[in-house]
Amino acid sequence: MTDLQTVLPPPANNVIDNVDGDDDDGSSTIATKQFSILALYKFLRRGKSQGPLDLPELKTELLEMASKFELKGTLLIANEGINGTVCMPKEHAAEVELFFGNHELYSGIRMRWSNHTGKDAVFHRMFVKIKKEIVSMGVHLETMTAGGGEVHEQDCDDGNPGHPLAGDYISANNWDDFFKKNPDVDLIDCRNSYEVGMGTFTGAIDPGTDSFTQLPSWLENFGHCNERSKPKKIAMFCTGGIRCEKATALAKLMKHKESGEPLFQNVYHLEGGILSYLDKVGSTNEVVDSNSSRDHLKKSSFIGECFVFDQRVSVGSGLKRGTYTLCHGCRAPLSKDNVHHPTFIRGVQCKDCCNISVDESSASGTKRQLSSSDKKHMERQIERQRQFEISQEKGERWGDTCKNFALDAENKWRSIMCKSKIDKS
Repeated sequence: MTDLQTVLPPPANNVIDNVDGDDDDGSSTIATKQFSILALYKFLRRGKSQGPLDLPELKTELLEMASKFELKGTLLIANEGINGTVCMPKEHAAEVELFFGNHELYSGIRMRWSNHTGKDAVFHRMFVKIKKEIVSMGVHLETMTAGGGEVHEQDCDDGNPGHPLAGDYISANNWDDFFKKNPDVDLIDCRNSYEVGMGTFTGAIDPGTDSFTQLPSWLENFGHCNERSKPKKIAMFCTGGIRCEKATALAKLMKHKESGEPLFQNVYHLEGGILSYLDKVGSTNEVVDSNSSRDHLKKSSFIGECFVFDQRVSVGSGLKRGTYTLCHGCRAPLSKDNVHHPTFIRGVQCKDCCNISVDESSASGTKRQLSSSDKKHMERQIERQRQFEISQEKGERWGDTCKNFALDAENKWRSIMCKSKIDKS
């Protein structure tokens, strides 16, 4: 494997800070642009008499808006609401905010804005996807008791973007004070383990889940493992708040298997999620300058960075881009230490996947010597990374480079096949 590593050495320190190739010092010949990133969601409170939405028509409307304002990213739409993250040129941010603010269905939507400076948006394409749920937990709340998750007609269109059965909100500015005054409340991180490993709140419980669908069973077991005389009090948090909308709703509906009493006495969650906290408070005990636009001068209980589902990979205080990048071999987030590990090959592998086969049998994680086919695969990945870096230097879009690379490979294959036929004849 050493011979392959020498083909493409690990990147220098500045590459890790700018994993997309953004040159903040202005030395690049390619001009950078200002982008706005919008994370949004809203649960629609619609009564049964209102019937289902015309989702295909709604999808068309959103795609037309996205095309008009140059949006890139993904929006999930369902009868229960909308959820997604999009990126746009900064000059269109006010128009997009106005679109959602005046929309018949989505007025009052929860929005979280952040900024990005780079050559391109943090997403490559725009998708609007029709789903059964805007966030899937694997449990249908409407089938449970305590009202059955049903929204009553009088609760419709009340301006609250959250789930009608969600727990009590705690604002980012009051989050730390709440736990000082309520030390008996258990703090639960609703995110997946790889996200928790990048950063979390002091004292938070990690459920150790690999997907959100594993949280309900963990939560039920956690509620039943109760040595207290009263049901537990819990508070939950996630990236932007939407997972907690459903997780806290589920927690409120859970009953003890034997007594039938509620598993949890009080259920709270962080309003707007970690992104709201990092935007208003900060991370890692940062002291906010008195001239800052943030709301309070205080120490933070969040240590580390927060994983985000776009090319930034992670964000820190003030929602500024963090220090993590992604492994293109296993898609795991990588810290600077991981990137400078001897086995790291940019665009190909990291220390966690370097000895794992690329075929299906590698799912078990069994380490072994790379086969000849694995080495050929690595060589192709290295060549792909080389082409990617060339396209960056030329200022080309990677999608166009991929097409050209694929066409060149196809032409070479056709040439070889034609030559083979001629030789045989």
